[in-house]
Amino acid sequence: MWPFRSSAPTLGIDLDVAAFVATFVGALVEPLRALGNQQARLARYQRSVSRKVRGSANLKKAVARLGALHRRILRQRTDWLYQLSTRLAGEYAVILLEDLRIQAMSANARSTADTPGPPVACPSGSQRRRARTS
Repeated sequence: MWPFRSSAPTLGIDLDVAAFVATFVGALVEPLRALGNQQARLARYQRSVSRKVRGSANLKKAVARLGALHRRILRQRTDWLYQLSTRLAGEYAVILLEDLRIQAMSANARSTADTPGPPVACPSGSQRRRARTS
């Protein structure tokens, strides 16, 4: 039998391509846009690094500044994930995750009900050629 009571609050989580998480309750959790929010600053720092003279002290400072921004983005994502997991663990006693191959879903994201997309994986080259011609 299950090691938990049936009256315990249960949450089912579906990892989605469009949203970060879709719960079985119907709530959608949008992903944190840490990289998108820092995109302009990141591009400026990378341009600054590319303009520096190799081996100079200014290049080292620019690379350190760029690395610090990448670490900041990483820490923002990590903190957001910790906050989300803590909030969900506090609200629900049992959390079930759906195990999917997200990369395979993303590769075939162009398909619709009317026009199926290209095959995601083919075991050999001859089958791949047949799939393209049919």
